[in-house]
Amino acid sequence: MFYIALIHKDEDTAYGISFPDFPGCISAGDSYEEVIAMGKEALGFHVEGMMEDKLDIPKPSTLKQIRDDKTGWWAADLAEAEKVRIPLIVDMVSPKRVNISLSPS
Repeated sequence: MFYIALIHKDEDTAYGISFPDFPGCISAGDSYEEVIAMGKEALGFHVEGMMEDKLDIPKPSTLKQIRDDKTGWWAADLAEAEKVRIPLIVDMVSPKRVNISLSPS
């Protein structure tokens, strides 16, 4: 699953990345490659937190939906932002603590 991200770069600043589908999910990097990597990590951590809190994960918006929404927090900066697709990668390999109860047989 891929989500659209917006990459911003102002003069004398790092690259910034944000996700219209996830307000508050942001990151930055000193290079284009680094901001992409940091964006993947930020998106994964953000969604993991939502899953732990049992919140609904939004379906990815299309670029058309993002462009057509003139009320979104991103609307003012959309024209200057580079639009990229970032894959959602949720950590599935790290050990997780699980508590279970079994009834005696």
